[in-house]
Parts: sequence; C-alpha cells; structure tokens
Amino acid sequence: MLAAATEPVEPGNRSVLFYVYCDDVASFRDQLIRAGVEAGPIRSPFYAPRGEFRVVDPDGYVLMITHT
Repeated sequence: MLAAATEPVEPGNRSVLFYVYCDDVASFRDQLIRAGVEAGPIRSPFYAPRGEFRVVDPDGYVLMITHT
C-alpha cells in the first residue's frame, strides 16, 4: 500500500510504515501488552473496520497492526 505523507519527509526520521496482519486485532494487542510492548489504542478507519493499532519498534519504525 502506498500513501501520501501528511507531513514533510525528513531524511533522519523514519518515514516508513510497516503493516503487520493478524486475525484478531484486539487479542493480538492484548498479547503484546502482556509481553511489555507499548501498543497504541485500537482505531477503526474506513479501510480497517475491524481495527488497527500502532507500535513503534526500538529503532523508531512504525508498525501498524491490522486484520487480514
């Protein structure tokens, strides 16, 4: 999936989103939180009606977790 940036792209910033797909967004988020991972709130934009949430990895890359 390609999308236009909503802010200027700066070379030192991580300007890439990685999408990770799972069957059950809420359960997967709960699993990550129990493991000590900081996971953002579940949102349901029009393209992800069963939800998606955001995780930032230790290198600063954004992982968007959504349903299959």
